[in-house]
Amino acid sequence: MADVIISERAIADLDEIWDYIAEDSVRSADQVIDRIHRRCLYLGDHPEIGMKRDDLQPGLRRILEGRFAIFYRSRAGVLEVVRILRGERDLPGMFGGSG
Repeated sequence: MADVIISERAIADLDEIWDYIAEDSVRSADQVIDRIHRRCLYLGDHPEIGMKRDDLQPGLRRILEGRFAIFYRSRAGVLEVVRILRGERDLPGMFGGSG
């Protein structure tokens, strides 16, 4: 199993997701964050499962958890979760490209 590291930016994404959902239901917000967290840990055992997204950044992969996209890269036994975004976001813009 690779060590799973969640970047500061991904933690901020999780905070934003929780805040948005918690406006309607704290319980639902907690459940969504828990599912995302479990998916991130699962990636530590299965880092190749996600779709390659080299078009956004070299070595980047994406896997979906519900309506959220978890972007990560894996190298040298470490899996880094880079961003966690709603599926409809401007992805090139979120990763520094034009889009």
